[in-house]
Amino acid sequence: MWYVIQTRTGYEQRLVRELKRVLSKSEYNKFLIPQFEDVTRTGGISQINYKCLFPGYILVDTDYPKLVMMARDKMIIHEFSKMLGVEDDEEEKKFTAISEDDAEFLDSILLNGIMTVSYVESSNGSRIDRIIGPLEKYAKNITKVELRRRRAIVETEVFGKKRRIKFGLWTKEDAAIQWIEDARRNNLN
Repeated sequence: MWYVIQTRTGYEQRLVRELKRVLSKSEYNKFLIPQFEDVTRTGGISQINYKCLFPGYILVDTDYPKLVMMARDKMIIHEFSKMLGVEDDEEEKKFTAISEDDAEFLDSILLNGIMTVSYVESSNGSRIDRIIGPLEKYAKNITKVELRRRRAIVETEVFGKKRRIKFGLWTKEDAAIQWIEDARRNNLN
């Protein structure tokens, strides 16, 4: 089951290292800090940089959420603020895994923990006519598109809150990326 740990923004990697140090490997299956390919343009050239998709959030796949929560007492750093979905039930903490909707959303946009750029085509420079990639399924949730800055903002509910999520965009003006070229060819056939 996947659970969400909330920490201070910028401390995600450090917290995962510390949790791995104090937890036994049998107490967790995997930690994940979801990232996305953010596109920056300099001198007309697009470059991909990796950024946290949900700054301050870490996903942990564990069958023992209580042990993960108790691990903070053994840690050197104390940036671990809370595990989301914790309810008090007569002085006993009850941990709630992420919802099926959240798991489905993450599965639909992440590949090995990373949300890749989405390839877009536009006829008039502002309206998107074609999408290939993670953004395709969420096109109806787009609240803002900035093709020049190579980004689209999608508003959707994740982890119990309405969030604005940035999707990196790639166009035919940018350097070729093999998976995009393959997908474009497959869509034409």
